[in-house]
Formats: sequence, C-alpha cells, structure tokens
Amino acid sequence: MPLDRRPRLAVQRFAAKSVAPRLPVVLLHSGGMSGRQWRKFATELSESREVYTPDFLGYGESGPWPAGERFHTSLEILALERLLDELEAPGPVHLVGHSYGGAIAFLTAFHRRRNVASVVAYEPPLFGVLDEPPARPAPAVDDVEGWLRGFVDYWNVPGAWDAMPEGGKASFRANAMKLFDEVQCLLGDRTPAATYATLSVPALLLCGEHSPIAARTLTERIAAAMPEGRAVRIAEAGHMGPITHAPTVHQHITAFLDEVDDALKLRQAP
Repeated sequence: MPLDRRPRLAVQRFAAKSVAPRLPVVLLHSGGMSGRQWRKFATELSESREVYTPDFLGYGESGPWPAGERFHTSLEILALERLLDELEAPGPVHLVGHSYGGAIAFLTAFHRRRNVASVVAYEPPLFGVLDEPPARPAPAVDDVEGWLRGFVDYWNVPGAWDAMPEGGKASFRANAMKLFDEVQCLLGDRTPAATYATLSVPALLLCGEHSPIAARTLTERIAAAMPEGRAVRIAEAGHMGPITHAPTVHQHITAFLDEVDDALKLRQAP
C-alpha cells in the first residue's frame, strides 16, 4: 500500500450519544484560531451526531507551521481530504466552516463531492465571485504587526487589534506568516459564481448584518448561484458571529443539518 504523503490534521472527535445518530459533522475553524472555537457547539451536536473539530495546519495540536516555509491552501485541502478518508463513520459528512474554514469546506467539496452531504459556511472569503476583490495578493509583508492590525480590524471593527488581550495577540503573532499566506491565496481566488452552480449539494451561507460589504455580497452571490443554496443574514452580528452570536448561529446550522438529513432519509426510503 503506497505511503500517504498528504498532511495530517490533529482532530478531536466528539462521539455521538444517540444510538441512531444523524450524519457526522466536521467543524472547521477560522484563520488565526483552532478547533477549540467550536467546542461548545460540537458538544451540543454530539447529542445526535459524530462531530470532528480538526486544527488546521499550523494551529492548535497540528503544530506550528515551519518558519520560513510558504503555504498554499491546496495543502489544507489535501489534509482535509485525508481526514475525510480516515473518519470512522462511513458515508458523507456535513462540512461546516467559519471564514477561512468555510472557504476550505467549499474548495474541498468541489473535489470530493461524494464525501459531502452539505456545506455550511459563515462568510467564506471566496473573493472570486466578486467583480473586484477588496485587495490584491501581496508577495510578502514587511510590517507583520501592522498587517495583523489591519487584518483583525477589517474583519471586526477599527481598534479591535489594540483592544485584544495580549494572549490573543500572541496567538496571532505565532501564526502570522501562515495566516498571511492563507489570505493571499484567497485574495487570488478567481472561482466565479458559475462554478458554484455546478456544486449540487445543499448549502447554507450565513453572514452578519454588520459584516464588511464584500463578505455580505460574496455570501449572497454564492448562495444565489448554487442549485440548493440559501443565504441567511444574522441580525446585529458581524464577521465573528459564530462567536458573538453563537446561539443564533448554532440554531440556524442545526436546523439546516436536520432538514438535510431528513430529506436524505426520504429519498432513501423504499
């Protein structure tokens, strides 16, 4: 058997408590964070499902990204595909992602349709559907601290970086260059809306009422392009809605996953 050279993600498994669980869920975190972002929701979902919360390359238990080594999102996709191949539960799974995690969910679904029952994404930064991305990719960054400030403030509010506790800043600094390469890859994405029209899986696209206009626009364009896509805007929320408005976001996601599972059961019924 050939050696599998694809990167491996560290992953936490939440075993289903139900004797007849629904389809499994893989929860994908946003850039700069780790699978711990989804711990509370994973515990809730595990009442009726197997749940997996991987740490992306360079984050959490997956270990630091090698210093000086450039990154490309294709490596993340390969790592997630490996995880899907190695899951204990057979059959398709739901991919749920926030921001960068949502983008990786979609990019993986294009390649591994057979593994994906649905995609749920909260503001996946897939800028190819826009007429013009909010910025152009850059080959390098000189002022790392300044770039991190701009990144955090853009996705939150001006001053968010300066208001962040030192522990949070330290985490971002530790992953700064890998995070920078993630952003540059997605800024360079040119996947048009027409391509999402070929992805025939149920999809829920969520965005915050107060999120950047680019995030709101791309979320709604992807949903409109997909045969089974729908968009939901979360009142009073911003880009960090899965954290700041977790109960509302979780409720929408859970209802959608249950709806997809029930529809699949009806199709499979004799």
